[in-house]
Amino acid sequence: FDRMAVRLGAALELGAARGVPMIGVDPAFVMALRQDYAKAGHRVPVLQSPQEFLCAELARGVTLPQAPGGRLTLFAHCTEATAEPATRAQWTRIATALGLGIDTPATGCCGMAGMFGHKTRHQTISRKLYDMSWAAPVTAAGPEVAATGYSCRCQTARFGAVTARHPLGLIADRLGQGG
Repeated sequence: FDRMAVRLGAALELGAARGVPMIGVDPAFVMALRQDYAKAGHRVPVLQSPQEFLCAELARGVTLPQAPGGRLTLFAHCTEATAEPATRAQWTRIATALGLGIDTPATGCCGMAGMFGHKTRHQTISRKLYDMSWAAPVTAAGPEVAATGYSCRCQTARFGAVTARHPLGLIADRLGQGG
């Protein structure tokens, strides 16, 4: 871990030295950098989540283009929603700025929990966790489902038979429909 952390930290420092915003698309990765790396004594540059970056842009007065389409439902990665409680409100602000309706149901863990849900011996409990927190809201969500976490998207496909997209992918598709 230490060797990898040093290499990744150096690579991120090169990006930060260019002065451009650095954005981490996967919440588990961003949270690992913020929590696990710091706990292990590794300093890395600030990596923003997409919603943090976009909300900062909105606060600076940037106007987002209007996106066509109906409502979408966004599920936040459990670690992200716990560590960054403003996550769902930030995505709501972004959707509103884009002219989109959004629902952000409060859910717990989808049951994937990194590699946990992939292991055969954990399938029963992984499914149980999904059914306890995600099954009903995913079923009720309709056709436009987004999930911030990669593991969450895998789990909704596996147990919910729903193809959840990253919210940025759905937004890009919507903006592409407008032109």
